[in-house]
Amino acid sequence: MRSSRATDGAGRRSQRARRLRGLTALTLAGLVASACFERGERWYLDEPSGCIPAARRCVGDQLEHCVKVGGNSAWELEHDCAADSELCSPSLLACANCNPGARQCSGQTPEVCGLDGAGFEAKKACDAKAGEACRAGNCVNLCSEAHTQRSNVGCEY
Repeated sequence: MRSSRATDGAGRRSQRARRLRGLTALTLAGLVASACFERGERWYLDEPSGCIPAARRCVGDQLEHCVKVGGNSAWELEHDCAADSELCSPSLLACANCNPGARQCSGQTPEVCGLDGAGFEAKKACDAKAGEACRAGNCVNLCSEAHTQRSNVGCEY
């Protein structure tokens, strides 16, 4: 009889252990499911959908302005600058030929975009005899640049 009691006790313990594992699994499944169905929009930190009426912004080469629509506000296309072969200048919040302060080279002459964005203004040409060349809208000494860039381009040995 002793062996049948031991078997009964072991069977009951085994049954309890299975029930406990099942209960634990159900509890975990319930926790996971409740977390999955929670509203998620609070985790997104996107900019607000509204805007301040009359505000302007550049989106690529398009100029947009904010308009009030009913009780809300929204961005609306004001002008497609690229259609006029212009760009939308974020500093001017307008269509322009160039961004104020932008630099470029025209041959060996540096050019700087004017503060109004109307166009580039030529500066003093680079002195080729002194080893200067126009790079990114600035006159640079090629030998000095070769030293910092670890190159022999522009230097004579």
